[in-house]
Amino acid sequence: MRYSGLYFVPIHGATQDASANILAAIINGIESQFEFATRQSPWTLFHRLLRSVPAPNAPVQPQTYQHLLHVSYLGNAKTYCYIHPFTPPSQTPAVKLESSLQASSIKPEPTSQAGTPQPSQSSHTTPTTPSSYGTIISIPAYQAESHLGYLVHQLSPLWALRHALTIPQGITYMAGQYIFSIGEIRMARSGPSSSSNLVSPGVVVCITTVAGAKTGDEDDIARADSGYASLDSSAEDEDSIDFEEVQAEIRAAWTAIKTGIDFGKADVREVMMRKDATKEEAEKEAVVRMWCEILRLRG
Repeated sequence: MRYSGLYFVPIHGATQDASANILAAIINGIESQFEFATRQSPWTLFHRLLRSVPAPNAPVQPQTYQHLLHVSYLGNAKTYCYIHPFTPPSQTPAVKLESSLQASSIKPEPTSQAGTPQPSQSSHTTPTTPSSYGTIISIPAYQAESHLGYLVHQLSPLWALRHALTIPQGITYMAGQYIFSIGEIRMARSGPSSSSNLVSPGVVVCITTVAGAKTGDEDDIARADSGYASLDSSAEDEDSIDFEEVQAEIRAAWTAIKTGIDFGKADVREVMMRKDATKEEAEKEAVVRMWCEILRLRG
């Protein structure tokens, strides 16, 4: 199976210039640390986050989130709708199962002396597990805007739009067993969506590799259109996969990429796919949950 880890580097002030500088530094990290990395086709992302509207005078209830997500490397024809209640990270089943792995939720990262657009202070990586299993359905991608309009306008007593995010020109590199999908997140301020109103809350780096691979399986990932668009049904059995080892490989790749980059005070977030996603549809749904957990931002 293919397995991914996702990193979000928040940008102080959400300026596009700072975001572009961080993106350039990450690209340089990939090209310098992975000598044979080759650039692949670009990818795009569309994400809309809605939050439930509490009923007047009703008792306080946990909020529910609804995501509309399209990631082109999951397939151009589908947009995924993911609905889940907000659960504090310490209460999620996945976190309880992985408490030993996440005994320390914030890990200090080394400080680099290299010049960057951020202040020269140590950053942190916060591991996060997708907050809830929730419900995922898919709709035709061409219906995403009309579906969003229905939720925002016809169902406004139930749902409120929280934010709208895009990655219009994501960058992909392939390097041996790894696929790196990098992109600057764009968010529109209130008002018309013009370039002058766009900000960049951060940069994302998705690292995909092969879990439970046997000899020759690296060729399989090379045929996969950045990892997931052409999944087959030959996924590995969960018991045969050492997920801790795969996660360690992803973290090692990330450590190599960010060598010499100072993210300043940024609290870099890490989200790994769930470990039970070993079938074709479950694998894609795990990728959707992973992306939505990161793109919820502050919620």
